[in-house]
Amino acid sequence: MVFEPDLVAIGNGGVSDEVAGPTVAVGVIGSGAGQVVDTFASGSTSVLLGPTSAWVLQRDTTSWVSNLGGPPTTPFTHVTRIDSASLQSTGALRFADPVQNAALLNDDILFDAVTSSSSDVARSVYLRAYDLGAPAAPTSLVSTQGFAAAACFGSGGAVLAYEPASAVGTLSVGAAALHGASWALPEMSVPGYRLDPTAIACSDDATLALLSVIGSANGSSHVLLVDVAAQSIVVDAPGLQGPLALRGDGGAGLALDSATQGLVYLDASSQAAVELPGQVALQQPWQTGSLTLWAVGEEASTLVVVDLSDGSAGAPFMAGSAPIVATWSAGPGFVVAQEADNGPGDVPLTQLDVLLKGQVTSLPLGTVLNGPSLAAVAGNTLFTLTSPVVNDNVDEGSDASDDDDGERSGLRPRIRGAHPDGADADL
Repeated sequence: MVFEPDLVAIGNGGVSDEVAGPTVAVGVIGSGAGQVVDTFASGSTSVLLGPTSAWVLQRDTTSWVSNLGGPPTTPFTHVTRIDSASLQSTGALRFADPVQNAALLNDDILFDAVTSSSSDVARSVYLRAYDLGAPAAPTSLVSTQGFAAAACFGSGGAVLAYEPASAVGTLSVGAAALHGASWALPEMSVPGYRLDPTAIACSDDATLALLSVIGSANGSSHVLLVDVAAQSIVVDAPGLQGPLALRGDGGAGLALDSATQGLVYLDASSQAAVELPGQVALQQPWQTGSLTLWAVGEEASTLVVVDLSDGSAGAPFMAGSAPIVATWSAGPGFVVAQEADNGPGDVPLTQLDVLLKGQVTSLPLGTVLNGPSLAAVAGNTLFTLTSPVVNDNVDEGSDASDDDDGERSGLRPRIRGAHPDGADADL
């Protein structure tokens, strides 16, 4: 786990954060539990997990302001890799180009892609690969100019879809997969469609992609399942749009019916509506393996597990407003945390449940958790982080205080990452 000491001030103008000291990486599992692995003196931090390592990404940003108190959106400038078994640093790199949209391919390769969004003017559309054992300059996999763009990452590669500046009204889809020491970079062009960058999904090997697109001529919504390696359209489903989910093998997916806001299960031969207790919320689902978790209803307060193997849905689960969700790959399933209310401050956790296909199990809390975060699931162990910040009735001498202008501030550690599998306990 990587802890970042932030000085947080809450006021009418929003939430301001300032990195108040060095970030500390601490081991939490096995013989390294409680051991300080490393300290990092630079700015805001995030962590990506590889098969046997953790990549600590850092920005130069040391302060920021946001409405909800989230991390900054500035790019990452450098990275340190830590081996999960030995808890030793195994490499560091300052990026030649700051990284905006990072994802790991393996323990050595990190992808960076243009952020998924639209643009009214042509902008740089790119997909790059950094090798921690190579020089700082990345391998440029895609480099062009375009408008709307979206990227997704599988365990074997990445897919980048975009509307090229040189062919307005045409969709381009490129894939990148590493074969030995060389990259396979198939690309296909799909005329007559423009990209809706709000939703994209790809197969594990990044050869197939599920895309939300718009007809260039009539503005109609479609969902395309494309095989980039074969340069073919497997499914063209009119009337569907994102959110999207795709099975790991790319053989079947889920999409939204734009007319009814219901969920549709589709594959190469058929489409079928999924029975849900209400309309699907317009947010991307959580996914682990072939299981997906969708928010349903006007308040998005109901959660339903839908299996990508056959399109079947589990029983609805009343999760309340804005539940905290973590995926549990070993289950497979999802951990859902519910708080006492949704007001500001560190409200107590009141319920913790595990959602599997067709089964819901409540977990004993054991103690009151104030301001909980579901940090990560490692194997069958759930790690949570609670906040020591006190927003009301601050005692003299505490680490939180009321400022003269009515703002409240407090020094707290903030989790910026997680840890590898390997624990053995019961979820």
